[in-house]
Amino acid sequence: MVTYQTWPGHPERVGIAAFSVDGRDHAEVATILSAEYGIGVRNGSFCAHPLLSQLAGGVEGWRPGCGKEVPGAIRASLGLGNVDEDVDRLAEALLAHPDRLIGLILLLSTIVNVAAPMLVGFIALRLGGEFLVALGAVALTLILLIFCEVAPKTYGALHPERLALPAAYVYTPLLYVLYPFVWATNLLANGVLGLFGVSQQQASHSLSSEELRTVVAEAGAMIPHRHQQMLVSILDLETATVEDIMVPAVEIVGIDVHGDWEEILEQLRQSQHTRLPLYEGEIDHIIGVLHMKRVVHELARGKLERKTLIDAASARDTYFVPSGTTLNTQLLNFQREKRRLAFVVDEYGDIQGLVTLEDILEEIVGE
Repeated sequence: MVTYQTWPGHPERVGIAAFSVDGRDHAEVATILSAEYGIGVRNGSFCAHPLLSQLAGGVEGWRPGCGKEVPGAIRASLGLGNVDEDVDRLAEALLAHPDRLIGLILLLSTIVNVAAPMLVGFIALRLGGEFLVALGAVALTLILLIFCEVAPKTYGALHPERLALPAAYVYTPLLYVLYPFVWATNLLANGVLGLFGVSQQQASHSLSSEELRTVVAEAGAMIPHRHQQMLVSILDLETATVEDIMVPAVEIVGIDVHGDWEEILEQLRQSQHTRLPLYEGEIDHIIGVLHMKRVVHELARGKLERKTLIDAASARDTYFVPSGTTLNTQLLNFQREKRRLAFVVDEYGDIQGLVTLEDILEEIVGE
């Protein structure tokens, strides 16, 4: 359902009051209108545009604000027409076997690229001799380049759904007719890959991090810039280590169990952290990590003792990780161990710093 409305006192402005078009939300319809028809958006309403005026008053029995479902003519103008469920099923069936679809497309493309020059050369030679053969070769090159490569691939990149759904009607019967040839082509191709030690599953599903990075970068407007940054940051976790993001040992805020008791109590009261390292004399002599919820009740009642503090901190073993651990590995380790904090140690076992789950998440989403 789409409802148009005009703004009182502003007849030059017509906007969309409500959206419900094939599951699309407000933002998506706004994007389509803006990208396809250049309809600007100001303060949530759409500026005056000939298309909107035509849509708002050009259909008999339908007027702005009436709340009726958008007629087929309007839906077609907006590119939001009803998607045939049969087309959906055909497209899903083709995508379920991408090797067959790719084999079919490449088979047809190869046939055209091989047969077309032969046919053009034969006809040109019969009609005008060698000069016409050269002219036909140039013309065929331009035709193939523009109409078979650049134009359709550019349109497909900009409007994949518009091109893919109707193409399902063409590819499905062709796949049935040419399936023996497609099957034989894929069989031979997989056999050649097998000679080089590449299995069919590896060829179908393996995708390196650099290829994933390229996919994200080429997505363009299909993925918001903020989401692109997050996806790239996730890929960067493979190269960064805990040493790159840890809090250095000299900056770790902790409690020396042998310190003045009144100062320890005041530090607990003023602490902004929910977890505090407890150590003896220096951070390398770590006792454990104190969780404030274990001592907050005794602290509030004034009954907290040094022994209670030590028992609470040593209730769980201290978690240490090597300094060369990559962030993606450490993220999985935190999840598996159900931990949120770890001490980074070098090859000699000396504590170099502190890393938390929040530090890794900040690498993905930012501070």
